[in-house]
Formats: sequence, C-alpha cells, structure tokens
Amino acid sequence: MTLGVARTESPWRLTLVNTNTSSASAPSGEETSVAAFLDQWKIPHVNGSIEVDDYPAPNEAQVREAVAAVEQPKEDVRLYLAAAGLLMGDDWRAATWPVVDEMASGELAKE
Repeated sequence: MTLGVARTESPWRLTLVNTNTSSASAPSGEETSVAAFLDQWKIPHVNGSIEVDDYPAPNEAQVREAVAAVEQPKEDVRLYLAAAGLLMGDDWRAATWPVVDEMASGELAKE
C-alpha cells in the first residue's frame, strides 16, 4: 500500500552528499573534498557537482595518488572516500574502500 508520499532520497545519502559538497564546510578559499578529488581524477564538475553523465570511476591506484595529493584533513578524506564508495556504485566502492581501510589501519599515511 502506498501512502501517496513521493519517494525522496535517503536522508543518509543527502547528509553525506551535503557534508562533502558544501562550500560552507570548507574554510574560505579552500575547495571541498569532492571538488579536490574530482579535479585529481579529471572529472568535470562545478564546485563538486559532476557536470557530465558518462565518466569513469577512478581505480585504486588513482585513489591512492589523489589521497597523497589532496590537502584535506584525514578524517574528511576518509569520509569522502567512504561516501563515494557507498553512493557511486560498485566500481567506486572497489577503488575507494580498500584505501579507506588502509587509512583507518594506518597503512596509508595521510596527515
């Protein structure tokens, strides 16, 4: 039975996306985690909002390279990569979650 309520995005998904794309979460003059990583992966975007329909997911090596290059706090990087893996599908999950696990265990240094 349907209650006549339009299905909306999951509140968790919206919260993760907002946290990672909000320019309010970045100090003045700094880019968001999403924008910084999309720049590294050469995915067209406007302030972290992807502007094309067809783009390749990064591979695990590209994720590691971006982690080393992006100047964002470790916790923000881990949250973004975990969220990207959750929200963007299997290819993204396969590339990002192993790096998140390495960062959490200290195997991949990012301070």
